[in-house]
Amino acid sequence: MKLGTQIFFMAGILVALMVLISGYGISQMTLIGNEIKDVAEVDMPLIEVITGITTHQLEQGILFQRALRHGEVMSASVNAAEHFEHAEKGFEAWAKSVDEEIKKGEEIAREAIKLAHSEEARHEFQEILEHLEEIEREHVDFDKQAEHVFELLHHGAMHEAHEAAEKVEHE
Repeated sequence: MKLGTQIFFMAGILVALMVLISGYGISQMTLIGNEIKDVAEVDMPLIEVITGITTHQLEQGILFQRALRHGEVMSASVNAAEHFEHAEKGFEAWAKSVDEEIKKGEEIAREAIKLAHSEEARHEFQEILEHLEEIEREHVDFDKQAEHVFELLHHGAMHEAHEAAEKVEHE
């Protein structure tokens, strides 16, 4: 084989290798781009929702404690009754907010399961959805128990209210 043919053949092989390497690089960049897109469009909104749920549940707990404190002295103080009503309404508002955020988180997780690019991601989002559903059930139970405590406080049943409040606090 002539030297020119050999050089041409080697140049052809090098060009073919460059095309293969470029194709592999482009495919890897596409995978990375999809992962970044998943983080930006799914993970971040899900994190924001879960953070909101946590924060609002803490606010709800604070208002439950305030209502309990004001409910204890409600019969002795007019201001305490007013503060109790305010704390109870705030509790209910936060409860509604938490319920909405849980539903939003479940919706995001369901959509993420459908759009997941890998089985591992799909499994991860399924676990998140299951945790959110468990949080939802526990939150509904917490709200019912707290409302029961508020009702007992309205009726002046302090001893029963304290016993029920202890159960709520253990939840």
